[in-house]
Amino acid sequence: MKRNAAILLSLLLLIGLPPVGLAYFNRFQAEALRQTAPARASRHYEIAAHLLFWEAGLREQAALSALQAGEDKRALALLLEARRAETLTPSGWLALGEIYARQGDWDAAYAQAWLPLWQTGFASPALFARLAEYAAQRQDAALEVRALTRLLELDPARASARYRLALLLAPEDLQTALTHLSMLTDPSAETVRNALQQALMQEDPAYRALLVGRALANADEWPLALRAFRAAAEFNPNYAEAWAWQAEALYQMAADDPVVIEALYDRALALNPQSAGVQAMAGLYYERQGNYAQAESQYLRAAQLEPENPAWRLALARIIARRDLPAALEHYQAATRIAPQDVSVWMSLAAFCLEHEAFLEEVGLEAALRAYALAPQNPAVLDLLGRMLALTGEAETARVLYQRALDLDPALPAPRFHLALLYLQTGRVVEARTEFEQVTRLDPAGPYGRQAQEILTRYFSP
Repeated sequence: MKRNAAILLSLLLLIGLPPVGLAYFNRFQAEALRQTAPARASRHYEIAAHLLFWEAGLREQAALSALQAGEDKRALALLLEARRAETLTPSGWLALGEIYARQGDWDAAYAQAWLPLWQTGFASPALFARLAEYAAQRQDAALEVRALTRLLELDPARASARYRLALLLAPEDLQTALTHLSMLTDPSAETVRNALQQALMQEDPAYRALLVGRALANADEWPLALRAFRAAAEFNPNYAEAWAWQAEALYQMAADDPVVIEALYDRALALNPQSAGVQAMAGLYYERQGNYAQAESQYLRAAQLEPENPAWRLALARIIARRDLPAALEHYQAATRIAPQDVSVWMSLAAFCLEHEAFLEEVGLEAALRAYALAPQNPAVLDLLGRMLALTGEAETARVLYQRALDLDPALPAPRFHLALLYLQTGRVVEARTEFEQVTRLDPAGPYGRQAQEILTRYFSP
């Protein structure tokens, strides 16, 4: 009887050994191919997972290799199988969320992967970085603050996370925000820190909140800036600038229709019609909306309220130029009389003459020369004067100026584009093509890069 049992056991082992051997062979192959051929490794892992069903991690390994190979759909199916079997490790949960995020389903990434992992008590920089990213997507400031705070506890050296946390805290906890910014050396962080430091010094809470909002707006953080502007209006409901800045934030965020934004501007103007800044902000809004008559009215009022501010004159001139060049010229020249030492004012006058190819020799060239006298090492001034000289027949001098601008900053696309145009216009075709190609590399998605590509296609395509 014992002999028969031993024979039976031997037969069972002989039957069982080949699949087990095959399973371990596939796992060995998977390990060998994991780095160099993850797609093949994934399939070997999956075969091994079916045969070695008691080794729970193999299916997840198959999924992670598939994800590494870019086979997201297959990886997702494998991870869901592992989740049903309750064998996912933190790496698997993170990978599951990553796949959902790649598909654009951030809510599924959060609800079905990252949040359940967080609820287990697991903590890692990778998890909290993804939770913070999800919160930013959903503009959930409270969740983002929690995630970034935990991330920095685990990885204090993450400068980008500290900077982001400082921005999030600024509208409600200015002192803590400054503490975080003081730990950073990046120039952008220093700029924000200086602006927030000025805000901290203000006793008026409404003005302090407005300055915080403007600092965040300058950092292109408009949703956070909106929180600060709303806080300013809560501190002082009669604060016109707080309402005007809310309107600007909503415009920048494309968050509301024009009716809402214009109602905010109307409220601001009604609260303080004597504010040149509010008048000008409303003018800029209407200019961008294409309501030029309304914009001109607002800019004119700003210029009347603050006749010594050249910015309002320049804005008014820009709008009037759409219908009356001589009248616009008068306003540009008035701005130069108000601020004769301001290079930007002379540049605006020269650019106006260039854009409309009007008053070039009698006004535009003098304006460009005045700008050059004030800032002879400014590449933008050199480029502007070069353009003016090129239009007035001084091609060689223009070329020298473009080259000087590029010597000062070789990465600037504008002088290189204008130099390429000059080469093309003077028959130096080979040099023109070289410069146009360089512009497309320097400014691939910008206006100069697009124009350069159009010219290359039109004139240089085979």
